[in-house]
Amino acid sequence: MSACPAKSGRADAAMGVKASEALLSTAYLPPVSYFSVMAQYGAVRIEACENFQKQSYRTRARIASSSGVEILSVPILKGSGHKRLISEIEIDYKRDWVQLHERALMSYYGSAPFFIYYRDDIFSVLESRPRFLLDLNTRLTRVLAELLGIRCAIGYTDSYLLPSESREGVLLDGALESVPLEGALLKDAPCVSAACASAAADFRNSIHPKRPAPAGLLSDDSYYQVFSGRTGFIPDLSAVDLLFNEGPNSISFFPSRP
Repeated sequence: MSACPAKSGRADAAMGVKASEALLSTAYLPPVSYFSVMAQYGAVRIEACENFQKQSYRTRARIASSSGVEILSVPILKGSGHKRLISEIEIDYKRDWVQLHERALMSYYGSAPFFIYYRDDIFSVLESRPRFLLDLNTRLTRVLAELLGIRCAIGYTDSYLLPSESREGVLLDGALESVPLEGALLKDAPCVSAACASAAADFRNSIHPKRPAPAGLLSDDSYYQVFSGRTGFIPDLSAVDLLFNEGPNSISFFPSRP
């Protein structure tokens, strides 16, 4: 496994095509701000070596209901000890939460203009029932990024970088070359080391359900939401909210990198 993303032999890499990279935590049906990072940086690394954190986007998603924000949570199997690697977290399927989540999405977004066109892509991932949380989240992230029209390479970290060693939401000097996209919307990138990760912008803790989205990640323009007439516009919900309501126009709501 390569320590850092390797160069491609293709012409575009030879021409020195580079992009800054960002660090993200894993997330279940991630929010709009999460995909905004992907759109702006072009290559991201998902933290695979941290300890699991409760009450975060790692196991929960925010969607819109008729009464406001609704939380969809993924149950996990209990393990020994308080500190477990995120890559070792297993999903609990004893309760059929997949069906509950699908019913919630159908109930709240069934009348959204583009729900019928994208629901099967998302439901098929849920119904595949991956064993590990990291696998489920990454598969959903791939599918959503492709449907949203975002070109981004995704890799995992292979060692943990302390937040104090990075700059939260800020790019450090010495940015790495991006993982070549190979003409695809998404492509697996090799794992990277903490030494390489120190060159990346760190959004692992700044994108959090209990914090406002970092500056520059959300558009100043609101988009259509099914219940906005009743609840007003609710920003930074799961990207499924944007996708089901705006469809192919979703990409226009990701602001350019400053």
